Amino acid sequence: MRHRAITTFLCLVLGVLLAPGAGYAAEAASTYVVRPGDTLTQIGLRYGVTAQTLASVNTLSDPSRLTPGQVLKIPRARAALGVPQAQPAASRATQPALLAVYWVRGGDTLYGIAARYGVTADALKEANGLWTDIIVPGQRLDIPARGSAAGLGRRYMPMPQPIPVPPVAFLRTVRTGSVGERIVGEAERYLGIRYVWGAASPRGMDCSGLVYLVFSRFVPSLRRVRSEDYYRMAKPVEAQAILPGDLVFFTTDSPGPSHVGIFIGEGKFIHASSTGSDVTISSLDDPHYGPGFLGVRRIVNPGN
Repeated sequence: MRHRAITTFLCLVLGVLLAPGAGYAAEAASTYVVRPGDTLTQIGLRYGVTAQTLASVNTLSDPSRLTPGQVLKIPRARAALGVPQAQPAASRATQPALLAVYWVRGGDTLYGIAARYGVTADALKEANGLWTDIIVPGQRLDIPARGSAAGLGRRYMPMPQPIPVPPVAFLRTVRTGSVGERIVGEAERYLGIRYVWGAASPRGMDCSGLVYLVFSRFVPSLRRVRSEDYYRMAKPVEAQAILPGDLVFFTTDSPGPSHVGIFIGEGKFIHASSTGSDVTISSLDDPHYGPGFLGVRRIVNPGN
């Protein structure tokens, strides 16, 4: 009897350990109900976990297909990143160290925060994956200890580099009845509206403001953020797979994806242009934008 009880106990333990996603179940922090237009990448960015982890935890056979109303388990970021709960002291000593975590307030500047903590602005940018000096209220900044900026910065994607504009972009046309046609039609409503930096209204807008006004019709939960933030949150798409309704990014007056437009087909994109002072249509091989083409990202699938 005692032998049978021990055997049963061991089987139960092994069953728990070997169950799919068991390592995450104990760390489940919350659940999320999928909304129209959501992607796994966007949801992962919201909770600080990777799309691959979400797919694994929820045993998704096709991570690209989410259904509105679907309930996803969200693991704690600690478990999602595969960080063990306990580490030997020697291993902990090699981890990047933080002096503090700071939440940006109105009126803050990157250089002012750096001076407050006795670090350089460049170290703050490196540790937090920033490509510019621009910060916004509510943004989290990790303040690195001496020598830790590079280690912390590895959490972020490297700065994208310009790539050739794909020839197929000049052959793509809007498919009648597609989501892409609706996106393009919504964007064209704003043609001629004047460029106003930081604005997002029918009276004036900048490049990321145009993206917000257009895509918030399709993704109500979308926030008004900068072009580089849209680059981070949107789904990467191979340049050869570009479709009308996709986002196209460029590096212009500052490093990284500093300008964004909406591809409308036939090699053209619509954008709020600071050089043209209004919402206009330009060619992807325009001498000003073409050399800084960074690629394609997707907020909603325009091919549906």
